[in-house]
Amino acid sequence: RHDTVGYRTAKFVKRNRVAGSAAALILVAIVAGLIVALGEAENARRQRDTAQRERLKAQRINEFLQDMLGAAAPEAKGVDVKVVDVLSEASRRAKTEVATQPDVMADVLMTLGRTYISLGLFEPAVENLRAAVDASLKANGELHPTTATSMGWLGLALSYIGKYQEGEKISRQAVELQRKLHPEGNADLAVALYSLGMNLRSSDDPKSAERPLEEAVDLIGKHLGKNNGYYVAALTGLAMAREKLGNIDGAESLYRRAIEVGGGVEHRYRIYLAQASGYLGMLLTNKQSYADAENALRESERIYRDVLGNSNSSVPTIQASLGRLYSLEGDYARSEIEYRKALELMPKYFPPEHFIRLGATGGLGVTLTRLGKAAEGEHYLREALELREKSLPKENYLIPFTESALGECLMVQKRYGEAEPLLVSGYNKLKAKFGEQDPRVIEARQRLDKLHQLK
Repeated sequence: RHDTVGYRTAKFVKRNRVAGSAAALILVAIVAGLIVALGEAENARRQRDTAQRERLKAQRINEFLQDMLGAAAPEAKGVDVKVVDVLSEASRRAKTEVATQPDVMADVLMTLGRTYISLGLFEPAVENLRAAVDASLKANGELHPTTATSMGWLGLALSYIGKYQEGEKISRQAVELQRKLHPEGNADLAVALYSLGMNLRSSDDPKSAERPLEEAVDLIGKHLGKNNGYYVAALTGLAMAREKLGNIDGAESLYRRAIEVGGGVEHRYRIYLAQASGYLGMLLTNKQSYADAENALRESERIYRDVLGNSNSSVPTIQASLGRLYSLEGDYARSEIEYRKALELMPKYFPPEHFIRLGATGGLGVTLTRLGKAAEGEHYLREALELREKSLPKENYLIPFTESALGECLMVQKRYGEAEPLLVSGYNKLKAKFGEQDPRVIEARQRLDKLHQLK
């Protein structure tokens, strides 16, 4: 054999098996220990770097917020400083001053978006939350708490402005991300589920909204407590879903439970008590329990004004509901007052095609028709019909509902030839969708019968 290192090593191992094995084991142990030590050192370094980044990030956010609040001090802007102005300025500055730190910008904009939601200012909420999602995706990637949480709040804001399809899509994505990040569940997952449920409630399959809203109620009760404002909001959302499914008694019970719980929440959460009272008032209106409905709606309006001030999107929404209530009672003079107050405020918060604003527009048209002001009412009804035909699916019941109301307005003006096709179309479409016994169908048939009597 050639005298090589391999040959000598092999011969040595064969002659010294025990010592060789021991040496090998010691070597393996040393290498393994070295690998573990290096791994722990690397983990410690990463944790140290992460902690340092988070500390610097928190410090930057704190500096930004302190600077923002300092800019709103009386000596800087005078004593009459509005929260909305402070938020608007903070949003503008966040997108410029921390643009090079997208992780910081994402957290700041998410906080601003959530604050806008709590104030009932949904358009700026959507704007800030969209920017928060984009910044977080850039800085953190998709599977990150800030990204997932921003998506959940964005989905909720979209539901409030009627963009349900987009809201459902992003809310569903938020739920999937939160389940990966927090398999055991937490409050952020609850918000994403609530957001998903609120969007699904307005879809063609409202039954699908029940499960996420039920889970949201359970998670919020578990992680935040049953005396938390978000628990009240989740109960109200679940009640809304059940009401849409026709479970009126179940919905009323949940609304009343939400109001009971809401009586003990912090002042800043009382908007959710107002929300529950408002929806209970609308349900009682549909049940023709008008006195109780009026009390609930007035209480809702009072709380909204107390918490948010006299100018916020919820106040005109409740005023429109009062207008509808008085119209159903036949008190058209009071109905006109409430509808006009609502429509005076709504342009600040809702675009012309928003369903709440269109409801008030069409409602005022009907009220004016029955007050003997049909020519003026026609303007509002034509506007409502035109915008509903543009913004809603053609099978949506609100289109024939408005056709029938406009037909009544033209009939009152003795323009029978123009009124008849609208009355016929409205009645036939509503009957096909709801059946003969639905109150909306009965009203449309009565209008058509009256036309036949007059002709």
